[in-house]
Amino acid sequence: MTTLLLTGGTAYAWKPITHNYLAEEALRDALDDGFVTIPVLANGAPQNPPVTQTYRVDPDLLLALRANTAQYRAGVLGPDAYPDIATGQQVIHPPHSANKDDGSVRKGSDDWLQHLYTKGQQSQSGAVKAFVTGYLTHAAGDVFAHTFVNAYAGGPFDVDPHTNAAKHLVIEGYMGKRTPNLVEYDYSGMVTSGRFDGGLNNRTFYPSGDFSINGVENFIYDEMIDISRNTSLKTLYEGRTNVASIPYIYSNLRNVLGKHIDWYYDEKRSLETKIKNCKFYDIWCMNKYNFLYLNHVTVVWATKEYAIEWQRDIDDGLKEWAKTSHELALQMIYPSSDGNPANAGIDADRRAKVSDIIDDYLFNHLASMSGAPDQAGRVAYWVLKFIDEQFNMPESIKKAKANLIDFMLKNATGKTRTEWESYITSPEQKFDPVMTMAYGIDKDTRLPQQGTLINLQQMNQTVLNLPLDSSGQPDPAYNRPELRFSIDKFSPAYNTLIMSKLVLLSPSEFSRFVQGLPFEGTRPTSVRPNAMLGFVYSLDGRKDKQNPRVLSEVYGDCGAYNAVFKPQIGDDRCTNRNTTPAQPVPGNPSGLTATPEDSREVSLAWVAGSGATQHTVERRALPSGTYAVIATLGANAQGLTDLNVQPSRRYAYRVKAGNAAGYSTGTEVSVTTPADQAPCRPTGTATGQPSSKTDEAAPDFVKPC
Repeated sequence: MTTLLLTGGTAYAWKPITHNYLAEEALRDALDDGFVTIPVLANGAPQNPPVTQTYRVDPDLLLALRANTAQYRAGVLGPDAYPDIATGQQVIHPPHSANKDDGSVRKGSDDWLQHLYTKGQQSQSGAVKAFVTGYLTHAAGDVFAHTFVNAYAGGPFDVDPHTNAAKHLVIEGYMGKRTPNLVEYDYSGMVTSGRFDGGLNNRTFYPSGDFSINGVENFIYDEMIDISRNTSLKTLYEGRTNVASIPYIYSNLRNVLGKHIDWYYDEKRSLETKIKNCKFYDIWCMNKYNFLYLNHVTVVWATKEYAIEWQRDIDDGLKEWAKTSHELALQMIYPSSDGNPANAGIDADRRAKVSDIIDDYLFNHLASMSGAPDQAGRVAYWVLKFIDEQFNMPESIKKAKANLIDFMLKNATGKTRTEWESYITSPEQKFDPVMTMAYGIDKDTRLPQQGTLINLQQMNQTVLNLPLDSSGQPDPAYNRPELRFSIDKFSPAYNTLIMSKLVLLSPSEFSRFVQGLPFEGTRPTSVRPNAMLGFVYSLDGRKDKQNPRVLSEVYGDCGAYNAVFKPQIGDDRCTNRNTTPAQPVPGNPSGLTATPEDSREVSLAWVAGSGATQHTVERRALPSGTYAVIATLGANAQGLTDLNVQPSRRYAYRVKAGNAAGYSTGTEVSVTTPADQAPCRPTGTATGQPSSKTDEAAPDFVKPC
């Protein structure tokens, strides 16, 4: 959750309100009668008439959920809240991998889920079991939502290039605004309380008190924060460097202080031995080591005592960190104080509460965790000198102490909260300029990072499948904010809900579910104890790009997978999925023209191919270049402005129409750009302006040439 803490913005797949909306639907299905209903799909599509199966929720978990729904809902906030925003983004979300420099192994998302699931099963606390189940439910949402978002952004969230980060923030923010409002049920199908009427979608809200970590604080501390005492937890943090994680930074600092304390006692014993070994007549030996011993048990003793107190301050602060993260998360659940997802951003009252929470932690904990008080004088100097010599930490501590919010956010996203604010608060205004930007440059390969291009109208009508308004018209932009997506018509939301239900099954019931699936290959003889274990390599990545070793035996088979989950953009692991009747390849686009607007800009125009659901635009340099895709556009696309050409060059363009049956052969045209008349573009002209010409300003991350 790389969040703009004071603006309500996030850079995660589903916003918290979307996570909780989908989780609440799964919880409602489970708690009304102790069973969950799973539709049986035919190659990724609903059957007609519908076919469903029911499965019993784990009996022990059912009792825990009935008594601890607030802890479940808190768990659904997942690594976006616990142990904190930066640790979730930089430590829990990334994949299991080997360090390129020294070959050491870095644990990843699935390792964290395995760890929490195991510890949750070992716990006798119903609150802990409910919390861990919620955490796995959050992970289920991340899997499908990141797959969806990454397909449009060009890859997992990355601040380099900024085009990637901007696309993530815009599309995620817009999904949040189109999320149905939260509902509280009495689990017999009746709404019990509420305070907001959203027009076409009447909904109610549960209060923030229904998100609780009561009874879970120690579990979060022991199994997610206290690295210094928990060996298995320490391995989950190892291999991560330059992370803005409070548990990581201060647990390492605590360990260094521990080395100083251990050194004190080791040296004390050594001096005692040396004094004992001095000959009774060796006055020089006796004087030397007695003097050193006296200095050690007085001056050095003071530094040891201070280090012990410092460790206690760190322990107290880290124990309080879970509560602080929880309080911050509560301010982020609703995007505004009226509870309506359409009202992005945090109002002044909520902004003040966030500031108060941060200031309170800084004053009461982080200051003492970060260094010695002034009156410690010489003691502080020697302790800090020891730390500086053995552990390169003071600079990061100084930054964390100075501005906790921007320290974590800057490390997680590369920008401060104010720099990202407009992308979060008004995603509908940024949508077309940002989401029709052709590509950014991948920071590792330095190659174009291509994401599927889409405009706001296409998103509303062909992806979210928003309902028509009261006059029977679709929303072409964001004119009707009360229109929200339906789970059944929005595949990533549907898939999240199904996996959220599967997480609730006992190992034996999950095995029964698996045995009933139509496997194309060998049916597994045993399965993992929970649906989310072994499912993905990383919460950030796309399922089709994950290491096959980590994909579980269940979802590695396309027959089984297609009977459970709907196809969605970005999920092309099971390539035989086709939910539409047989249809012909679309006709070629017609009337293709290419017009040089100046030496560095070419405008393309065409008439869309009949039967097309999308169009791809390719370009090659003449005479010997090869075609490469520069944009993927929607069904009704009729033009594109290419801003990545050079003066006095000849180019060929090819536009293909595509649908589920494949692509047309394509229509081609060639063009020669004029010579450059000036060394640079006119002042104020952006090199990355939107593909479609509008009066709207280009995104602020695009630099002039």
